[in-house]
Amino acid sequence: MTVFDIYGFKENGEMKFKLPFYKFGWNEEIAVSRLVIEWKSSKDKVFGIIKTDLVDLSGYNLKQQFFAFTKLERTAITDIHVPNPVFYGVQIHELQDATISLRSMFEGDLAEIKNVYLQCITK
Repeated sequence: MTVFDIYGFKENGEMKFKLPFYKFGWNEEIAVSRLVIEWKSSKDKVFGIIKTDLVDLSGYNLKQQFFAFTKLERTAITDIHVPNPVFYGVQIHELQDATISLRSMFEGDLAEIKNVYLQCITK
């Protein structure tokens, strides 16, 4: 098992992620084990998803959704520990070639984010 600490930050109004170098092995799978988001405002309720081309595009995950999250009103931090992570097959051989995005689960824009910490594990 390998643990990745992935940090996201705003640059020119766009969320960027610092992805470490890692070459995935044959049939390796990846999952989210922790997500921390620092929001710019605490007033909004948010329903979001993390999408990435890192996970296998399959019949049961056509949108390549990696993780779903919520933010309650009057909170500026979302901190989710995942006790039983869902593992997805990897389709990109090197981690730094992947793209990661955070999107609203429903129509509309996602509330503004300051920073993101995404901890992933492999098996």
